[in-house]
Amino acid sequence: VQLGDVVGIAVERSPALVIALLALMKCGAAYVPLDPAYPAERLEFMLADAGAKLLLASTPAALATTATVLAIDEALGQARSYSDQEPAALPDSQQVLYRPLPLKVLCGGEALPLELAGRLLARSQAVWNLYGPTETTIWSSAKQMNRADTEVTIGRPIANTQFYILDEHGRPTAPGTPGELCIAGDGVAIGYLNRPALTAEKFVANPFANQPGE
Repeated sequence: VQLGDVVGIAVERSPALVIALLALMKCGAAYVPLDPAYPAERLEFMLADAGAKLLLASTPAALATTATVLAIDEALGQARSYSDQEPAALPDSQQVLYRPLPLKVLCGGEALPLELAGRLLARSQAVWNLYGPTETTIWSSAKQMNRADTEVTIGRPIANTQFYILDEHGRPTAPGTPGELCIAGDGVAIGYLNRPALTAEKFVANPFANQPGE
């Protein structure tokens, strides 16, 4: 395994998983996280789409059915992969994996109901609502929830991240005016793996950057 290689990982949560992920990071390789419970056709597509050279599995069953390259669902029912760049943020699953306990409660993916936030606050030190698409390495903004909150918002951009609300012409909107949320910063991926046309469409240069590459 060397710089730029992609490796499939089908290993249960264990010390071996941590060792494998750290080893791949040290080599400069990316990995495709695979759940053996997925249908064989989906696993095969994920491996082929990412161009994985190797598959690391902890059980023969996983082998028979089948940093970071993540698959995200499209309307057509397929998956697409994206590639992170260095330096960038670790996905939240890796941060939870490598950090010591106890942890604050970090909520992301689906919208966080206010009632659920209240129940979590009663059982934890702190609750954070996290927002961000997969293309920005999982989360781009954060809001610490408080018992006095009457609504759940996405908070403010995290460090080294910029949010822009733009109109259909790519111009900033006035406060309170609807628009499209565009995200820039260190956590943005370099593009979709093996999808140059889609990358060119979705990953555009930041016209508000202070210097090229931001």
